[in-house]
Amino acid sequence: MCGYSVIVSKSSNVVSSAINSFDSNLSHRGPDYSGKIIIEAGNKYIGFGHRRLSILDLSARGNQPMQEGTSGNIIVFNGEIYNFKSLQDSLRSSGETFNSNSDTEVILKGYRLWGIKKLLKKINGMFSFCIWDNKLNELIIIRDPLGIKPLYFHNHNGTFVCASEVKSIIKSGLVSNEIDIQSIDSFLAYGSVQPPRTIYTDIKSLMPGHIIRYSLERDYIDVKRYWSWNVDDAEITLDDISKAFENSIKRNLVSDVPIGILLSGGYDSTAMALLASRFSKQEVSSYTLAFSNNKAYSENISAKKIADFCGIAHSTINISSEDIESLFSNYFSSMDQPSEDGFNVYLISKFLRETGKKVFLHGVGGDELFGGYPSFKDVPKALLLQKIPSNLKSFLHKIIPGKSISSQKIKELLQLDLGHLNAMYVRRNLFGFDERMSLINIDVDHSNLALPKSYYNFIENNINNYKQTSSKISIHEITQYTGSKLLTDGDVMSMAFGLEFRFPLLDTELINKTLNLREKMGKELKSIQNKSFIVDAIKGFPEHLMSKKKMGFTIPLKEILEKKMKKEHEEINEILIEELNFKPDGLNSFWNWYFSSKDQSAWLRAWQLFTLSEWTKTHSFKTNY
Repeated sequence: MCGYSVIVSKSSNVVSSAINSFDSNLSHRGPDYSGKIIIEAGNKYIGFGHRRLSILDLSARGNQPMQEGTSGNIIVFNGEIYNFKSLQDSLRSSGETFNSNSDTEVILKGYRLWGIKKLLKKINGMFSFCIWDNKLNELIIIRDPLGIKPLYFHNHNGTFVCASEVKSIIKSGLVSNEIDIQSIDSFLAYGSVQPPRTIYTDIKSLMPGHIIRYSLERDYIDVKRYWSWNVDDAEITLDDISKAFENSIKRNLVSDVPIGILLSGGYDSTAMALLASRFSKQEVSSYTLAFSNNKAYSENISAKKIADFCGIAHSTINISSEDIESLFSNYFSSMDQPSEDGFNVYLISKFLRETGKKVFLHGVGGDELFGGYPSFKDVPKALLLQKIPSNLKSFLHKIIPGKSISSQKIKELLQLDLGHLNAMYVRRNLFGFDERMSLINIDVDHSNLALPKSYYNFIENNINNYKQTSSKISIHEITQYTGSKLLTDGDVMSMAFGLEFRFPLLDTELINKTLNLREKMGKELKSIQNKSFIVDAIKGFPEHLMSKKKMGFTIPLKEILEKKMKKEHEEINEILIEELNFKPDGLNSFWNWYFSSKDQSAWLRAWQLFTLSEWTKTHSFKTNY
């Protein structure tokens, strides 16, 4: 896990200055080593910068940027290739020799020997990397199929920049910090900026499973998709899925440093802990948050029982409400783009850093794959609205009261041409269309459900190959909610403390086999629509120790926020009105509703506005509206 930057310019001074800027502003992502290479190619200069967090081959031989003597090719890489050892063996059998025992060198040599298409079919992991092809005079930039590792880029008038974080590009001074109002709209809708947009107009996010080819000679970038969700013809059984689960855990345990597990006491993290205890070649340990002021959010007792059952060392990280609130300022400064979901990751990352470990297994992906979210029940219900005659829909829309969040969502569903995508949008949105229009004081394009058209089509193409509703929901949750929010926040906030989070349940082999089994059976399989599959799949699973109440990775923000907003909502209004041109009447109407609302999730909307106001205080931007 690392951070990198690449810059192309006609000026050597520009390249040198920018690489130094990136090095400084990405230092938190890689505290173990700083590396730079600047080369001349034609009439341009290319700078490669890298900050290393040492996980594999801790020696200097694994440092980056890495240049191959045979070809002159250069690579900067962020992530992990979990099957690099088998690929290394394959390359050795073809006559290749290695200077290091790193996955970085495997990618570099694999590219030269196999080419990019074959390489991408072989590698398994989370990754973003850039390869300079010395023969073709091209930069080849890749992001992993699920978008676990980030990559942002800018290309204009002979200057090309890409980097692991948005704010590092802005701080380089090479790109305008003009804010994108469409991104504000999508943030209000989903709690995060939807790719390929970023919060800044002139910076784009490379979407998951995509490749950039940048030709220096033509000063042209070509962006294409290289990975797709597909139903294959292979016969799949439950045993195959169980084996894929085990294989993913084994791959994610490959490390030259100790590994920890985030253990909540739920089914997903328990499965990881049990399998890790069986397959790890080194000692693993687990960690759980506990809140001294609010035991209702604490799962430390059940987590300790599970850790003892698995035979692994366990630690409880105790946090108070005062600890939480004291971290707000540093949290918002660490934020890359506005997001409503990252504070929990920031909080635990801060305390995990004090353990001295760098790598942790995280259970994201289990709810998405095995039906743990309410959407698996709510979306099928929403789709029943398709059967209601249009005249009855209009009548219901008029008579349904619109004050509660649930009634607002029903009214919005009645207005939409329903389908899986639209139903999922309404299920996941925070501020609905009418609410956003009451807040944003400028015309925005609300087509495609506050999604960029390319992203809307990307998601739709992902789900179109599948027939089962549960499969469509899984893919949508993994692509949009998890991809554009949880994974993005997980990367930024863990890397703020130089940590690597791994996600064994977001393994493409495991996902594909699970979804393909649903499709082959031609019906919804109860066992892989809920966590009973995990119990059946893993021999010796301690179901008797499981907490009966699902909590997830949550912290007591609601209680803290309710007190804070009474004091600070007027200041939030002033910031949003002055800095982002929000509508005063719309904001006042929202706060009147919030302070009187009994909706359990009302606080999330207040947190969104608070987050946006704090982001404007701690980040550089300008508006053109």
